[in-house]
Amino acid sequence: MNRIHSDIVVLGAGPGGLTAALAAARLGNKVLVLEKGDCYGGALGGGKGPFGVDTIQQRRLQRVITKTAAFKYFMDYSHWRANPSLVAAYVNKSTDTIHWLEELGCEFDSLNAYVEGGNHTWHVYDDSKLSICDRIWAALKELDAELMLNTPGRRLIMENDKVAGVIAEKDGEEFEVRAKAVIIATGGFGNNADMVKEYTPYTLGKTICAMTRNCDGDGIRMAWEAGGSHGFMFYDAFAGLPHPTLGGPGGFCAELRAFRQPNLLFNQYGKRFTDETAMCNGAYGINVIRQQPFSYAYMIITDEIVDFYKEDGFPIALPSKDPFTDRFEDWPRCFEEKMEEVIRTKESPDLYVGSSIADIAEQINVDRHVLEKTVEEYNTCCDKEEDPVFHKRKNYLLPIRGKIFYAARLSANSYATLGGININERAEVLNESQLPVAGLYAVGNDANTICVDSYCFEMPGHTSGFAFNTGRIAGENADIYIKGAKV
Repeated sequence: MNRIHSDIVVLGAGPGGLTAALAAARLGNKVLVLEKGDCYGGALGGGKGPFGVDTIQQRRLQRVITKTAAFKYFMDYSHWRANPSLVAAYVNKSTDTIHWLEELGCEFDSLNAYVEGGNHTWHVYDDSKLSICDRIWAALKELDAELMLNTPGRRLIMENDKVAGVIAEKDGEEFEVRAKAVIIATGGFGNNADMVKEYTPYTLGKTICAMTRNCDGDGIRMAWEAGGSHGFMFYDAFAGLPHPTLGGPGGFCAELRAFRQPNLLFNQYGKRFTDETAMCNGAYGINVIRQQPFSYAYMIITDEIVDFYKEDGFPIALPSKDPFTDRFEDWPRCFEEKMEEVIRTKESPDLYVGSSIADIAEQINVDRHVLEKTVEEYNTCCDKEEDPVFHKRKNYLLPIRGKIFYAARLSANSYATLGGININERAEVLNESQLPVAGLYAVGNDANTICVDSYCFEMPGHTSGFAFNTGRIAGENADIYIKGAKV
């Protein structure tokens, strides 16, 4: 078996892996990055922008989120089940990481909150020319770091309870990379149907649609095989259409975003089950929907509601431009045309159009009498501007009346899985005794456990933010470990 040598091997060339590589290379280490796919950048090239607190951008807009407030928010959100030391390390690092990325040429041109009442922690980047990962890789090339594409890691080499390298594969042939430290950054397990079934409440391709590639849980498996302990594992899931092209940002493509609004929801038995304001937060929306029979629900709107949105705009608007249209999609542009096209071409089985409630009920195989009663009771709430059952805000109470009725079956959509590898505040992989596996680190989605079981949309930007920050933490601490080992 062929053998090569490096100081540090990074498994995965997404935002966490490239950041870890750059942090380590800047400290004088020889770094080799192994990427399973045919390009670097991960699923989204580093995303639209990372989380950050107490940044100059926040100060300019007088919207400062302090480190103290952010730490407390994450801990309360997880009911203090998250590791306080890891949360603190992430939050405290985030301020400098925004500046670190700016020095690479990233300009964060807007500062956004993602949901009503959320915090302005999402530092949005204009990636029309270069992605964030493009800029990181440009800096890495200047330091002679090496990147091998189409080269997955297969298993770790362990000697005397320490990581000594990795067995990788290229063109069907295995080879050995000897290294003093290994950093796992393989992006999670979103494409691994068996792991999704075992560790989440979803079934891949059936009750959830994942927008990831090459995220097969390889790094998580290797860490476990090397003695690493299991961390929390969950989907960064949100309510939306399961179709891969109709789902789009926030769960719905631009033309169908009328279904992201807080309109009447009912389950397969025709029953209303929640205050639909849960749809204002994608994680809350899917948490309540997946409790319904068969893990999905329906939303129904009418031509009158669509006309209202055309006049008034959507009550729930995304805080950034749609990446596919490069414009804000705050109005129901081309909604009717898109619905007609999808149904005519049979592109998706999850959208329906009818002339009455009974028509919709027949199409989705719901008892028409139950659904008609549900709609009647809901319309009474709308007319009285009061919801005595679920206490929905009156400005969201729009009656289901009109000449055309539209329905969508909603289930789980997702950008990624989060968690799997248990790490500490130095990004060291921990064994079952909560001690570090010597020389082994994990970053990004493979280790993101700061929310425990539901993505915290109130602190946006923390998927890519966790990758960038833990990447820096891992690269720096791997250097400390190597130099300590030398001494």
